[in-house]
Amino acid sequence: MRLSVNFLLVLACLLILSMPIRADFSYEINLKGGYTGNLLNDSLGMEDSYSTSRASFKYYPLSTLEIGLSSEYTYYSKTYGLSNLLYSGTVIHIPTVESSPVTVYLSAGYDRVRYRENIESFDNKTIRVKASLSYRVSSGMRLRTGSNLAATRYVNADSISADNDQYELFAGANMSFLGSNSLDIETGFSFTNYSFINDSLEWFNPVDPGLRDGHFRSFYISPRFSRPLGLKTGISVTYKYRHFANINRAVVLGYATGFLSPWALVFDGSSIVLQLKSYLVPHVVVSAGAGYWDKTYLKTLERVYNPSFHGFEWPPPNQVPRRKDYFTRLYLSFQRPITFGFNGVLEPTVTVDYSHNNSSLATYDYSSTTVTVGLTYRR
Repeated sequence: MRLSVNFLLVLACLLILSMPIRADFSYEINLKGGYTGNLLNDSLGMEDSYSTSRASFKYYPLSTLEIGLSSEYTYYSKTYGLSNLLYSGTVIHIPTVESSPVTVYLSAGYDRVRYRENIESFDNKTIRVKASLSYRVSSGMRLRTGSNLAATRYVNADSISADNDQYELFAGANMSFLGSNSLDIETGFSFTNYSFINDSLEWFNPVDPGLRDGHFRSFYISPRFSRPLGLKTGISVTYKYRHFANINRAVVLGYATGFLSPWALVFDGSSIVLQLKSYLVPHVVVSAGAGYWDKTYLKTLERVYNPSFHGFEWPPPNQVPRRKDYFTRLYLSFQRPITFGFNGVLEPTVTVDYSHNNSSLATYDYSSTTVTVGLTYRR
């Protein structure tokens, strides 16, 4: 599969490079390879190297319409079964003119992820729809509101049930003050349909898990402050707080909450992220960042290893603890854009990323260092 997918990507790249370029068409090709000291983000500390090939294309049949297609294949050298193929399509329509104080934004997208046969239960597809409206109050202030819809289905799921529909309403404002200072604030409410079991059950039957249909509500608020530091450096600080409601008795099913689980990114709590971008080094873009998150996850029923019979089993739902993590991340990236005379840009990139996690569950106490080298060509 790896050879055939990479061959098709290379063939597509060659065909695109030979095409005459028009103003209404653009594309991007990205190749990167990396090494991580903790692939699964847990206390096992599994090391692995990986490579990713990605191609994306955008077409503009009208000045108000963008059609995008992309495909990405990731290959893991040791844990080959985690290798996966992602392809997606997006349509964006902005019917309002740039000079208008009102901007209408409409988009729809489709994502499909396919894994190897031994973990195909995580294959999924997602449909995304977004509509937003913004209004320019003045040259230094803009208001916005809108809604998002995301429907995710796990197409081969036998022992997990994580299909969900998420509806979100949001509102925000962006304003500039005292020169080049910028403040952006967004808040939103979301409603998510999902399947769960009650945490009062004393035992779990995977054949008939007794799943219930339910929904949970969440609220978030996120201010972001940014400003320049001199002529060639910019800084931003983003804070986010999210709170879940009516989930105290709910237990969802999953395998590895820290990696492949459908609920790996579903948590409430607060975070603060500092980002810095600098052009002080000639011809090089230096990006750096630091972040801290406190995360409280949904109660997740996961299979655990039982040494008495050397196998995995489902624990009783009424013994599932709630997982709380304290996560820290640091990263440093160097990018060297190279411009060609025919409007192409080549961008070599090197990134070093370090993360550390303290968890209420010992399984998810870990540290990880990832080094990635990439090459992007866009035109």
